[in-house]
Amino acid sequence: MPNDSTHHAEQNHWSECGRATSVAITGALGRPHRSVLSLGIMRKPPLNLWQSILAIFVGVILYLIDCQLHYKSHPDVSWIQSGIYSSWGFLFDIACVLTGIYGLAKLCE
Repeated sequence: MPNDSTHHAEQNHWSECGRATSVAITGALGRPHRSVLSLGIMRKPPLNLWQSILAIFVGVILYLIDCQLHYKSHPDVSWIQSGIYSSWGFLFDIACVLTGIYGLAKLCE
C-alpha cells in the first residue's frame, strides 16, 4: 500500500481533458478526451449560394427603390443615378451587394 503522499499525488493528477485521473492509467493508449472542437472544424463558409444571391438581389432592389424615391428631388440626373443621393440607403445597398459578392467569392475558392 503506498504512503499518503503517493496516494495523494495519484488522485490529484490531471488528464488532458481537465479531469483528475490516476497516475496509473496516464500511460494508457487511446485518444485524449477533448470537450472543445478545434476551430478548423467549426469554421464554415460565411454565406451559402442562396444567401449570397439573396444579398445581391436585396441590394439591387433597395437601390431601385431609392432611385424611385429620390428621382423627383433630383430631376437634373437620370432616374437610375438618383439612387446615389439617398446617402445611408446607398451605403446599405452597396454593403448588401458586396456581402453577396464576397460570399460567392468564398464559395468559389
